[in-house]
Amino acid sequence: MPSFFRRLAYGATQTRPADPVAPISMSLASLQRDVSLIQAEFLGVQSHIGEFGSSPGAFTLSRRQKRELRNLIEESVDPCLLIDPRPGLRIVDANEAFAHATLTKRSRIEGDMLFAALPGNMDDNSVAIAFEAYKTCAQSLQPYTLPLQRYDIRDAAGGVLRRHWRSSYLPVMDDAGRLAYILNRPVPIAAN
Repeated sequence: MPSFFRRLAYGATQTRPADPVAPISMSLASLQRDVSLIQAEFLGVQSHIGEFGSSPGAFTLSRRQKRELRNLIEESVDPCLLIDPRPGLRIVDANEAFAHATLTKRSRIEGDMLFAALPGNMDDNSVAIAFEAYKTCAQSLQPYTLPLQRYDIRDAAGGVLRRHWRSSYLPVMDDAGRLAYILNRPVPIAAN
């Protein structure tokens, strides 16, 4: 259940912080995150239901395209993540550089919904920003690059590790010119 619905169902149990603006900005960021999670799960990055096909594989790549895409992902030294743009925003593939940078295992995240596998920080709008970047790439059918963005990852014990990334989003088109996937290349940036 998204945190927004949990708060509605069970009520807020937070104590009031000294800064009266803090709960408003935290609530807004949390609400933006929840709305993005709902949109990703039920609509993906489509502007309307069925825009990118209604079933997995609706827009398929040729064998040559699949081979070239697979080679591009595998041979890249940068982290690469391939996403299905339909509802759920499922992870199709990732390379070892991505698994290493995010402390995940490829076999564990492939097929998972993007924001379930990589939940980000619960108290900021990093998920909403990432979702809008995927949506911008999908709707414009043009590459899109985010400036430096904080997007936290989880360690093996479930702890939160603060990370910063510069992400590029590239549309992957089928032979008919329809969006089949989105390739994300999130390059980790060392903290100063």
